Amino acid sequence: MGNSIALDFKKVKVGHLSTSHYSDDQSICSDTVVSHEPTTLIVRRDHERDSLIFFDESRMIPVFVTSFQRGRKGIESITRDGKGHAVFFTTLSPCHKTRFVYRVTTQARSDSSVDKAASSGQDLACSAEISIDRTGASTCAFLDLVVWKGSGPERNTLYKAVRIDEVKYGALVVDMEGQVVAKTYLDRHRMEPMIDIAGGGDVASVIGIVTTLQKNFSA
Repeated sequence: MGNSIALDFKKVKVGHLSTSHYSDDQSICSDTVVSHEPTTLIVRRDHERDSLIFFDESRMIPVFVTSFQRGRKGIESITRDGKGHAVFFTTLSPCHKTRFVYRVTTQARSDSSVDKAASSGQDLACSAEISIDRTGASTCAFLDLVVWKGSGPERNTLYKAVRIDEVKYGALVVDMEGQVVAKTYLDRHRMEPMIDIAGGGDVASVIGIVTTLQKNFSA
């Protein structure tokens, strides 16, 4: 049965989503990074710097770097773009079941601004919540965008990721219309995790949810 699931998973292709436009409040980043064409990212772990580097396979340049912060004012991770600018950071809930995502504006991308925002909840509003659900047959993660309305926060689910235990690093990410946004797996030739992202997929949001689901690709 496991071989059948692995074979079916291998056949899943990512192409183009029917909707390729995201407004600013439909992304975990203040500057939306949308993959206009299907994209494959290579995930490399830098143990010395305790970080994950996401390379665009076609150009072999880093598009995002997620650095994990141990004991730094409650910050769990900081994700930067290819130019080194902080674009969002995360904190963990006390029970470690939810990651709270905070977007960093283009005017405040330095480490000092991230520290300031993390030390005071009033400085930066929560952008998204990534939660894990282990109650079903497969472990799932949900990325809920937090849209701030006049009456308070409103949560809208953007992506759901499902772990495929029969495949090393296997997972499928779907949107709320059931379209496949991304898939993760171990490349048997490179022996590195890979992320295939459909055209129209929000790259930063995909990275955020699969990193949470795959336990930072540490296993």
